[in-house]
Amino acid sequence: MNVVMLNLHRLRYYLGTFGLFGLVVAIVGLVIYLFAVLPAERQAQSSAAQLLHLRMQPKITSLAEPSPVGGSAALAEFYGQFSNMQALPDMLKTLYALAQKHNIMLKRGDFKFGNAEGDKLLRYEITLPVKCSYPDLRSFIDEAARKLPTMGLSEINLKREAVGDNMVKAKLAFVLFLSDN
Repeated sequence: MNVVMLNLHRLRYYLGTFGLFGLVVAIVGLVIYLFAVLPAERQAQSSAAQLLHLRMQPKITSLAEPSPVGGSAALAEFYGQFSNMQALPDMLKTLYALAQKHNIMLKRGDFKFGNAEGDKLLRYEITLPVKCSYPDLRSFIDEAARKLPTMGLSEINLKREAVGDNMVKAKLAFVLFLSDN
């Protein structure tokens, strides 16, 4: 203890009273910086990084509120998207043209029309047996889904005769939905 007191008296002699006071203030400032300011800076940097991460995320839009008119207007708009029976020949021509575009020969097709009692949409089932390359088949199905949005692929069966064969036999079953108006 005497050594510490002796060193403090020497320091006071070299620095003077105001110099010693300044040294104490500097030490207290360093302690405050290390235990208060530095952790707060790290917290702020972490929060800024989280904010940047959240800003880079895609924006999620809220679902549209139901129309104030009621569900019947929205339902009528939904059913209005479907073509009627008069458009069926043109839709079949589009499907046939897409098959030709993708090197698929449609030699045969089974067509079945039907709907259940009370259904507002008519079902037109189309079954097509085809033999083609797998990439052509994939591109045909993809483009048919884009060009004929009211038609869905309900079933697909694939068969390849041999491992090295690049041709597949496929049975495609489409369902085309039509308006009953």
